[in-house]
Amino acid sequence: MKKNNVVFISGVIFTLLFTTRLNAQQPENISSATTKTKQLTDMAVIGDTPGVNDNSSKATAKEMKAKLNAAKISTKVNNHIAAHFKNVSGLQIINSEQGTMVAKFAMSGKVARVLYDAKGNWVYTIINCTENDLPENVKQLVYGSYKGFTITLVQELSQGTITCYKIFLEDCRNLKEIFVYNDEITVDKEFVK
Repeated sequence: MKKNNVVFISGVIFTLLFTTRLNAQQPENISSATTKTKQLTDMAVIGDTPGVNDNSSKATAKEMKAKLNAAKISTKVNNHIAAHFKNVSGLQIINSEQGTMVAKFAMSGKVARVLYDAKGNWVYTIINCTENDLPENVKQLVYGSYKGFTITLVQELSQGTITCYKIFLEDCRNLKEIFVYNDEITVDKEFVK
């Protein structure tokens, strides 16, 4: 069981490190992405004239297909966000050099980051929240194991059907970062103030 926890946590940490070099993109909403997809589809149909073989037409057609594909992926990401998250505000979609995308947004006082692969498929979600958002059994487990510590930040990590919590703890002399998964605690980092 501990081996599975370590593998899962290692995968999450690797993915977080892998997506740190990102370039910002303007936020989009679902209706604008759908409109762009339709416009690009119309342009592609009009632009694919039989018998035209010059290089500029081929380059233009390639460019339009790339834009159409990007618009379809953007629509897929926006549809996933609309279906799985409520009260979303300040949506930003950031593209990485590797082709992955991170959607950042606020929802009901929480900040969320959602990673998507190059095809717009959901990979994982990180939601920054507070101690009050923790399930009671997790809260009791943490406070039972770390008496005298306070919880300063909680990150809910979801990948597939697995959800774990990264919890940041502090007392007068120490800082700790722990993972809680299946009622087991794994210490990630420890610092002395």
